[in-house]
Amino acid sequence: MQEKKYLYIDKKQRVPIDGKLPRRVTRILEEFQKASHQADFCYLDQIEINLNSGEIQILANGHDIKEYSHILLGGHVTTTQYELKQFMIDYTENLVCDSRPVVQNAKALKKLPYYNKLYMAKFFIDNSIPHMKGYYTGGNLHLPLAIDYPLIAKSYDGTNRIQQIGNKEVVKKDIYKITSDQEWSDDRLIKARIADYFIQEFSDAGEDFRLFVSKSQFIGGWKRKAATSEFLTVGKNSVYTYYNSPSQEMKNLAEDVAKKLEADFVAVDIINKDNKPYILEISLNPGFHAYENKCQNGEPANIAKAIIESFPED
Repeated sequence: MQEKKYLYIDKKQRVPIDGKLPRRVTRILEEFQKASHQADFCYLDQIEINLNSGEIQILANGHDIKEYSHILLGGHVTTTQYELKQFMIDYTENLVCDSRPVVQNAKALKKLPYYNKLYMAKFFIDNSIPHMKGYYTGGNLHLPLAIDYPLIAKSYDGTNRIQQIGNKEVVKKDIYKITSDQEWSDDRLIKARIADYFIQEFSDAGEDFRLFVSKSQFIGGWKRKAATSEFLTVGKNSVYTYYNSPSQEMKNLAEDVAKKLEADFVAVDIINKDNKPYILEISLNPGFHAYENKCQNGEPANIAKAIIESFPED
């Protein structure tokens, strides 16, 4: 049997901090170390693919990925990087050898050929999962919208925006609340190229939930409440509390998503509408800094530890 050796690949921060790894990366590497697992880390932009003489070779920081027993794929910034992750999964699954690398969330990634709001919504519909209504047009927002105001416009591929505040670049959620036809011509929306965005119905619940699911079992979560004057639940004045004992209905919904997606590890974002839970979106490579550091009234589950223990055969 091949000795366990892990390769962890993740995206670079869009606003890097000199000399520091992203928080998610640091925590996951800490848990690999605590578990005495041999683990290497590289960024997605350090992946190389050689295609010579009928053979493919994929290198991570100069090391052939066939050297590893397990591969953990983190986030991505561009569509091309997501396609690279898909390519790596396809490559490992077609290797003819005694011990192929096990890739976490490989089945889930294959069920989402594109990692964007449109294909996530399609997955929910195809699998009869209750979700917030969505709408997309190929850039023509002069068409009659199929969702009533107020509505939410959010980045189609989930990318956050970079905002200059003073002499610093800051990452901000790329989400807007729109209450009328007239608002589409606001400068803030024109500058944001809002025509490329995904439209979603708005809920006035004022709070949302994130449930972490490992191997189809709920392991922990948070509830996030918006500040009184804000529509976004994510913000400087938002209040996070542990939600480690969710309602049975919400727990069942999150676990059902994970099972149908065949996800080894997933975060499921939920909001209530008319006293019923609906899916907002999902993340196969979620951050958990807020869960570990901002939540009140409870004790956190160890999300980083759960991630490294969520490979399909473990």
